[in-house]
Amino acid sequence: MDLLEGGAVDDQVKVFQALSSEARLEILRLLKEHPQCVKALTERLAMTQPAVSQHLRVLREAGLVKAEKRGMWVHYALDHQALQARGKAMAELFGGWTTAQAVVDGTSGCPDELLEECQDGPVTLAAGHDHGGTS
Repeated sequence: MDLLEGGAVDDQVKVFQALSSEARLEILRLLKEHPQCVKALTERLAMTQPAVSQHLRVLREAGLVKAEKRGMWVHYALDHQALQARGKAMAELFGGWTTAQAVVDGTSGCPDELLEECQDGPVTLAAGHDHGGTS
């Protein structure tokens, strides 16, 4: 999935929007345990049924959750296949980033000249912005 293609950007925006809610993150955590119906989620989250249903709709539209009708109830579960695909897309997006610990450990993949600049002080970027300095 190329993140710069039109539809892919829209998909990623939906994912980030879905993940921007504490309630939706909690729903994802609960669904990680096992599939659940709205009633069970409502009780565990102490939320109203319409609120839980709305959060599930956002998660479904972002491709993070799938619904399966079981008798009278609809059970919601993590969509593991879609999550894997989204994880790969996220890795593409963030793959060039590194952590401060990786720089210290020497596992960041940064060229030595950049590491030396970072150790000597902030690296000046285009338009006069600093990288690595303190505010």
